[in-house]
Amino acid sequence: MSEMLAMTVQSGQDPAGPEGAAPGPARPQTSAAQGHRTAAADGPGPGSHDATGRVRSWPRPGLAVVALFLVVAAAHAAGTAVVYQFNQLTSAGEEFFPAAGVTVAALLLVPRRWWPVVLVATFASELAADMVVGEVAVTAIGSALANTAEPLLGAALVLYAVGGCPQLSRRRDLVAFVLGAAVAGPVLGALIGTTATRFTHPHSPFFLVFARWWTGNALGVLIVGSVIVAWLTRDSSPVRPRYALLEGGLLAVATCLITWLVFWRWHPALAYLALVSLGWAALRFGTHGATAAGAAIAVGAEWATATGHGLFATLSRHHDQALWFLQLYLAVAILGGLVMAAAVAEASRAEAALRASESAERDARLAASEAHAFERNRLSRELHDSISQALFSMTMHASTAQLAMTQAGLDESSPAGRAVARLRTLTAGALAEMRALIFELRPGALAEEGLVSALQRQAAAVSAREDVHIAVDGPGERPDLPLAAEEHCYRIVLEAWHNTVKHAGATAITTTIASDGAAVTIRAADNGCGFDPATVPAGHLGLRTMRERANAIGAAFGMASAPGEGTIIALRVPTSPPVPEPAVPSQPGRQEVSRP
Repeated sequence: MSEMLAMTVQSGQDPAGPEGAAPGPARPQTSAAQGHRTAAADGPGPGSHDATGRVRSWPRPGLAVVALFLVVAAAHAAGTAVVYQFNQLTSAGEEFFPAAGVTVAALLLVPRRWWPVVLVATFASELAADMVVGEVAVTAIGSALANTAEPLLGAALVLYAVGGCPQLSRRRDLVAFVLGAAVAGPVLGALIGTTATRFTHPHSPFFLVFARWWTGNALGVLIVGSVIVAWLTRDSSPVRPRYALLEGGLLAVATCLITWLVFWRWHPALAYLALVSLGWAALRFGTHGATAAGAAIAVGAEWATATGHGLFATLSRHHDQALWFLQLYLAVAILGGLVMAAAVAEASRAEAALRASESAERDARLAASEAHAFERNRLSRELHDSISQALFSMTMHASTAQLAMTQAGLDESSPAGRAVARLRTLTAGALAEMRALIFELRPGALAEEGLVSALQRQAAAVSAREDVHIAVDGPGERPDLPLAAEEHCYRIVLEAWHNTVKHAGATAITTTIASDGAAVTIRAADNGCGFDPATVPAGHLGLRTMRERANAIGAAFGMASAPGEGTIIALRVPTSPPVPEPAVPSQPGRQEVSRP
C-alpha cells in the first residue's frame, strides 16, 4: 500500500506551494530548514526525481486520481477493519484507530490540490464501513464527517507550522506533527463523533466516549501515520549503523521476542522492557527504526490485550478499559522513542555540520598557506631580479672605482678613497642582507639548501650588518636530521646570535656543526662579556624559546657562561632515539646550567 501511495502522491508540487499554500501568512524559511524542504519542493516521497534531479513523468491526472482514491479508501478500510476485529462500534469510541494515521499521512504527503480526493475517499470508506456493521445513518454520517475533518485540521496545522511535509527526525517538525496531527486533529474528530452519537445513543457517557475516541485516533496517528510519513519522506541526514542489515535483523528478532514475552507470556509482565527495543531502534536507526519498532510493539500488544493475554488484560475486568490503559502506555513509549530518534538525528546533523566546518576551515588554512607561499616566492623573485642585482652591480662598481683610484695613484686613505671603501662595505653588507632575506622569503629554502648553508647565508648578513665576525663550520654533507628538526635548530642558532649581538658586545662568534652518526651537535661560542646565569630572570623569553624548541625535537640543550668569559650554547639533536645532553666544556670561574 505504501508503495502505491508513494507513486500516486508524487506530483512535483509542495503541499505548501503556490497551489496548496497552508493557511496563514507566508513565512520565509531559514537556511537550516531549506535543506530538508527539497523533497517537499519537488514532490514529496521517495523517487520524486531521476538521477539528474528532474521530476519524473507522472501518470495522467485521471488515472492518478483513481489510483489515489482507491489506495486511500483501501488503506482506510483496512484500518477500520482492525477496529471491528475487536468488536468495537464507532458509537462506543475506538481504543485504537489506525485509519486516522492513514488519512493524515496521505494529506501530508500529497499536494493540496489532491486533498479533495483523499478526503472523499476517507469519507466514503468510513461511511460504507459503518453502514455495513449496522450503525445508524446519523451516527455513520457523523463518524465519517469526524474522520474527515480530523485529518484535515491536523494536516493543515502541521503544514502551517512546518511549511511542508514534516521530517520527524527534526524536533521542530516532530512537535508540530504531534501537536497538530495527534492532538488537535483528534480532539476535533472526537468532539464531532461523540456529538453525533448523542442523537442515537443519548445515554452513552459523553466524556468516556470522547476520551476513547481521542486517544484511539491519536494513537493511530502516532503509530501508523508516523510510520508512513517517516518512510515515505527523504531524510536529509538518516542515521545508519555500519552493519545496518545485520543489526537490523537482530533488532527485529529482539523486538518480536520482547513483545511476545512481555505482552503474551510473562505474568506479571515487565512492560518497561519494551522500551529497550524502542531505545535501541531510535539510537541506532533514527526515526525509521523508532517508528518501525513502535508499530511492531503496538500491533503485538494490541492483539495480546484484545485476546485477554498479558499484563494490561488483567488491569481491569472491562475489556475496553484494559485496551485504553494500553493505549496510554503505548502513546508515551512511542512518543519517547520518536523524541529520542529526533535528538539522535539532530546530534548527527550537528556532528556532520561540525565536520564540514572543520573541513572548510582546513581547506581555508591550506588555501591561505598556499597563497602565502606563492606571495613569498613572488617577492623573493622580485627582490632577486631587481634589488639584489642592483646591489651586486653597486658592489662591482665600487670595486672598479677602488681599482681605478689605485691605478690613478690616489691614496686609499684619502677622503675619496675612504668613501669608496665605505660604499663598497655598505653595499656588500646590504647584498648579504638581501640574500638572507630572499632565503627567508623562499618557502622550502631550508629544505633545499640544508642547515649549514642556511646558517652561512645568515652569518654573512649578520656580520655585515652588526660588525661581528661570525664563522660557521660544518660538514660538507647535509646532517641526517628531519626537516622539522633542522628548522628548530636553525631558529635556535639565530636566537643565540641575536642574544650575543644585543647583549654580549662580542666581536666574534664561532658556530660548529658536527655529526657522529647518532646525533648532530651544534655549538655556538662568542667572546663577549658573558653573564651570571643565576641572575637571568626565570621567564627570559630568548632562553625559554630555545629550550622549548629543543624540547620539541627531543634535543639536549645546554648553556655555560661567566662574567668576562663569553657564552657557549650547545645543542645535541638525536638522529633517531634521544641521547643524553651534551657536556659543555667548563672553564675556571664559569658556571654551567643545563636542562635536566
